[in-house]
Order: sequence, then C-alpha cells, then structure tokens
Amino acid sequence: MDCHLPKETQQIDRVMEAFAKRYHECNPDLFPSSDTAYVLAFSMLMLHTDAFNKSVKRKMTKEEFVKNTKIDGIPPEILEILYDNITFTRFIYADDDVDVNGQTMLSSSHKSRHSIIFGLLDRSSCFKNDPYFVIKHKIRTDYTPSIEHIVPSENPFSYKGTLPEFDTVGIHRAFTTAHTIRITGVRTQRNSETFNQISSSIHPLGDDEGSFLLKITKAGKLSRKVDLLEGKKSGVIRSWSQYGMILSGSQIMMFKDDDWFNSKISDLKDPSKSTILPTLKPDMILMTSDSVALHDKSYTKYKHVFRLVCPKGNQYLFQAENEVEMNDWITKINYAATFKTVGLKMRHTRSSSLNHNKSLSTESGPPKRHTFLQSFFNYQQSCNDDSKINDAHSRAEVLKAKIEELEGKIKMLRSQFETDIRFRNNLIIMIPYKAITRDRMIQVATELGKRIRATSLELSRLDCYNEILEKDLYSTTIGDNFYWQNGSINSNHGHNRLSHIVTSRKKHHRRSKTHSKYYTSAASDDDVNIKVRPVTFGSFHHE
Repeated sequence: MDCHLPKETQQIDRVMEAFAKRYHECNPDLFPSSDTAYVLAFSMLMLHTDAFNKSVKRKMTKEEFVKNTKIDGIPPEILEILYDNITFTRFIYADDDVDVNGQTMLSSSHKSRHSIIFGLLDRSSCFKNDPYFVIKHKIRTDYTPSIEHIVPSENPFSYKGTLPEFDTVGIHRAFTTAHTIRITGVRTQRNSETFNQISSSIHPLGDDEGSFLLKITKAGKLSRKVDLLEGKKSGVIRSWSQYGMILSGSQIMMFKDDDWFNSKISDLKDPSKSTILPTLKPDMILMTSDSVALHDKSYTKYKHVFRLVCPKGNQYLFQAENEVEMNDWITKINYAATFKTVGLKMRHTRSSSLNHNKSLSTESGPPKRHTFLQSFFNYQQSCNDDSKINDAHSRAEVLKAKIEELEGKIKMLRSQFETDIRFRNNLIIMIPYKAITRDRMIQVATELGKRIRATSLELSRLDCYNEILEKDLYSTTIGDNFYWQNGSINSNHGHNRLSHIVTSRKKHHRRSKTHSKYYTSAASDDDVNIKVRPVTFGSFHHE
C-alpha cells in the first residue's frame, strides 16, 4: 500500500523478481517455483493498468487474461478469480493524491493519506467488503466461503488401517496355512451362478464327485453399509446390515443368515476341527481384483469402520467389533487383492517341509541310519532347490516388471495430487469481493475436492499393491527360512540387493549339484533297508 515501483524498466524487473523469490520462500506450497509467482505478479499489474487506464479503449476480457497468463502451476480457475478481484477496484498508489472515492486529498503526506483512506473506511460498515478495509483489518469479506471442509488437505486413506507397518509375514502365513473346509453337494453345471463365482477358491476332490475343499483365510461378522453404487451414485439403502463374512482366496463371501453363520463360525475359525458343509449359498460375493480396503480418517461418525473400494466405483463401509479386527480385515483383503489384480499366485513356502526334515534328521537311532536319512533328504532338498531357484528367479523377474509398471503410475498420480493440493491452497487464501465470485469458488472447490479424493483412493490402492509386491519380491529372492526369521527387514534395502542375492543363490545351487554323486553312492553303500515315506517339498500339508 505504501510502496511504489521504480520508473525504469530494468529496475522494475529486478524488484518483481526479488518479490517473486521472497514470496515463494514464504509460501512454498502455492506455486511450483518462483518463476510462476513472477509471471503471475507481472500479469496482475498489466491487467490493472489495462482495466483502469483511461487511454486503453479496448479492455482485456477475462477469457483473454486467462489465455495470455496461462502457465504451468496456475489453474485457469484461479486466474478467473484473480481477474474478478483485480478489476473490482483501482489500486491506491503511495504517490496518489486522491482517496478511495477519487476525490483530491488536501495533504500529500504519508500520515495524512493513510488516515484519510482508512479513516473513511472505519466510519462506515459499508466498506466491510472494500479491499482496503480487508487489508487493514486482515479479515475476510462477507463473500468469503468456508471451503476447508470441502477440499481435503492430505490423503485421508490408509491401506494399513491404523497400523504403522504392513506385516506381510504374518499375513502371508495366514493365507498359506488357511483352514480348509469340505463342501458337499456342489452343483458344477454352467448355469450354477454360485459355483462359477466361488470356483477360484474351491478345489474338487477326485474321489467324491460333488465335494470340494474351500480355504477359509478369515471369517467373522461385520456390519455393512452401501456408500456408493456404480457410477459414484449414493446407495438407495443407506442403513447398516449385519453380515457373516468369509475371506477365501481372492473373494469375500457375505451371508445374511445369522442363525446358520453363528452355528458355523466357531468351526470356521478353528483349524483343528474338520468342518463339512452340505451347502454354501452366500448372499453376495465380492471379488478382490482391483479393489482396496482403506481406513478413512475423514469418516468419524462410527468407530472401527473401513471402506472397501471396488473397481466399478462401488464403495462399501464395514464396521468391525474393534480396531484389531478392523486392521486384520483391511490388511488381509489388500494382500489377497494385490495378487489377484496383478495375476500372480501367492508364494509357497517350504517351512513345513523343512520342519519335517529336521525332525527326521534328529530322530534317535543307529549312526548309520541317521547318516543315510540325512544324506537322502539333503539330496532330495538339493534337487528340489535346483528347480525352485529357477522358479524363484522367474517369479522375481515378473514381480520386478509389475513393480516398475506400478511405480510409473504412482509417479504420475503423485504429481497430479501435488498439483491439486497447490490448487487447494490457492483457493483457501482467495478473498472474493463479489457474490458471483464466491459462488464460482464453491463450485470449483467441490469439483476439486472430488478429484483429490478420487486421486487419493487410486494412489492408496497402487501404493498398497506396490509395497506388498516389493516385500514379496524380497522374500522370493532371499528364501523362506530367512524371510520368516527376519520379516521386519526393510523392503527398500532388500530391493537394492535383489540381483546380487539371486546371482549368489544360483551359484550356490550349482555347486550343490556336484555333491549329488556323493549322496547317491552313500545311499548305495548302506546295507540297511529302510522304507522312507514320500514327502512333498515346497508346500504345506493339511490333514
């Protein structure tokens, strides 16, 4: 208000450049660089001169100003609001001898001009929406909307629930050791919709036609509410309903029959019990492909609620009994969704086989028998590892390709998210002086809020998949034994060592092949006749 620019062009440019640099330092969250602030400040000065200079016959329109000032980092909506504010009233310069009404001032001193300008404003409430009154008192106008609650300032979604870390070790173990139940009387005709929907998680028993095995990773009761339907439309039925829930493989089955589910829930959760179900008729089945379960910090109406976002825009709210259950559902659903989305089977482990080998090698008996058993299983393990190292290497290459693809998408989304957040920050500090400008700001803020929320959902989904695949890549290359014992290892650190680990393991197993003759000759020289029960390596055995 009390500072004017020098008259020389070069001096003006230096002042504007210094101003833009300092403004960006004080407000780093508004523009991507000081160059943006520099161009914008110059454009505003030119617009003011054009609008209030009597010598300019043809005034610049809003469309022309937006087109001429178009620059990366400044949305056109912000330029439209600035146009309304700049053309609202003329600037009062420090060397002007006129007041806000255009009347000549009696004194040209700084103190007199200041008191006359702001003295007039203080004496009348009609100046409350005057820019000079607003600047002096640092207040908002009557037209300033409250848009903080419309546009989020950060990503409110978490694919980890309320947990600080994603425990892929425990989750992977839950899937590989999932309880299996037997279903009888399943119709396999093509017209059986239920069978077609759950066929990816059930396995037929060859000896008994119509009987299948179904893995139960998690079962429990949740309250459900339909929040959004396909096309982002609000659900017709907005009430909460309780469902029995089963997470099996890559799908979620829901049951409305409380009596049936309550009678089976204890058996479904207990791996030690052999459960046989004559029928399985879920009321609804949700595939986890391209889906993600998220804890929404912006939702505060009820506790322990998470959001399930489906690929076609459907969104469901689920309420768990407590925070632990909520986090368990979120992480397990996301783990299943990741592998289903990228088209990869979950990694198998050798822990059960290794434990079985260890128990055999430590059995009491003659030293000769112990030597034979140890040699036999070492030989079997060596042959098995030769094939598995190739499988692990192939899986690692596929995982690397998937991760690289995800990181490319994440980079683009993160850039868009940061741009929209800067857009939001600019909107927050805008002070409109017209009702039409206020209405436009509310409209823009509503659209921006929806876009930021949609970007946050997609970014959370891809970040979730990326973290799980990175940790799975690490565990694939270092081996299951080391992985189970060191599950909390930083995946980023491991990612840098993946190529070295794979190469080292391949060399180690090539050396192991040279010892196979020794194991064969040792077995042939042993004169003890021992029957060895076949052991399936590389997978868990469920009784």
